[in-house]
Amino acid sequence: MTRGVPAGPSEGRNCWPLDQHESEVLVETAQWLLGQARQRGAEQAAFTIVSALERTVHARGGVATQVEQARPRHIQLTVYTGSACGVSSTTDLDRSALLEALEHAMAIARYARPDVHAGLPPATLLASDQTDLDLWHPCDLEPSTLAERALAMEQSVVDTGSSFCEAAVVGFRAEISIHANSLGFVGTHATTTFLQHCIAVARDQQGMQRGWDWDQQCQWPLLSSAEQVGRQAAQRAVEQLGARPAPAGVVPVLFAPDAAVWLFNHLVEAVKGPRIAGGTSFLAGALDQAVFPDAVRIEEQPRLPRALASRNFDDEGVATRELPLIVDGRLVRFMLDCRSASRLEMESTGNAGEARNLVILPGTKSRSELVAGMSRGLLVTDLLGHDADLISGEYSRGVSGFWIENGEVAYPVQATTIAGNLREMFSRVQTVGRDVESRRWIHTPSVLIDGMTVASGR
Repeated sequence: MTRGVPAGPSEGRNCWPLDQHESEVLVETAQWLLGQARQRGAEQAAFTIVSALERTVHARGGVATQVEQARPRHIQLTVYTGSACGVSSTTDLDRSALLEALEHAMAIARYARPDVHAGLPPATLLASDQTDLDLWHPCDLEPSTLAERALAMEQSVVDTGSSFCEAAVVGFRAEISIHANSLGFVGTHATTTFLQHCIAVARDQQGMQRGWDWDQQCQWPLLSSAEQVGRQAAQRAVEQLGARPAPAGVVPVLFAPDAAVWLFNHLVEAVKGPRIAGGTSFLAGALDQAVFPDAVRIEEQPRLPRALASRNFDDEGVATRELPLIVDGRLVRFMLDCRSASRLEMESTGNAGEARNLVILPGTKSRSELVAGMSRGLLVTDLLGHDADLISGEYSRGVSGFWIENGEVAYPVQATTIAGNLREMFSRVQTVGRDVESRRWIHTPSVLIDGMTVASGR
């Protein structure tokens, strides 16, 4: 079941530290540890080892102000004696340190309270194939290359003549992770992530406003141009000049994709197995019930090529697979790891860790068409704070964006809050757009909710 790291090109220095050999060493380490765990009386064991390389450059004022580089490595060790579990971790992969961490895990297991729901996944659920997800594209980029792009983003902001650049950041992370367990499963996952973001500031007599733009891709050449990111950040800053609180009332609220992603993040958190099994979710009793209107369909697609959240197996080695979450508006499953599945007398859905590529199927209208259909309401482009109670579903967030009158943008908005109940908000989704944002692990278009409470945030 083992799959190595694909070979890939490199740029800059010829000392790329993460390669096929690194993968093989990590696999050998995991298999050695499994043997050591058996010798010490562990009936079952599982290990996750991560080795990464990170490099980031910050630019401001025409110079690279900060260069960060890290080589993080860590391992989590989980052992079982009977139904008791012990977990320990270490960032030192020297074998003496690993044995010490293993002894700690064994000691914890000896004194831990038995848990009939603990243990490894059924062998039949473990991933038996590991598809090439086209996520490994190593480029050992020199700090000078990263700085050049960051400075180009900053210059693009300055060239607009209406803003200055508060931050321009460019970097990458390459990561190899190994998951192995005593059932014979060994899985390898390798990902490269290249990222950039820019914050611009525009000012007028009323004050200053910020705007931003960003991009992340698994391949360096796929990133948007530095000039495009800088210009977009500057444009967003200028568009917010003159912002004021929105009028109070209950009105339609249109969430742009960058804001809508957090709505669906609350949905994911609310359907995770540990919350459902513990009864701490407002959706605990909602299986097979209508949560959204009939037209809404949401799927998890964990094996999309080049999507950064894609994985062949979850954090327990269970095979990932495409599964619906919302069908015709109804909640058709929870997101379960093995322990929560056992508590609920269900089967793991391959969701140990996080959801992977939650896809909200798009509608047919553009965002401008959705705005044109609003006689009066609020377009939300940014959210502030994280105030959502997942037990009751009560929701309140600070927002910025634009006030809509007669189907047109009237003025920018700030110092405003929106409030509602998540269960009611989901049920009042009027439509979704076709402007899907797919760079995050939630792929969502704009979402129009028919009626939320809007008030001044001051």
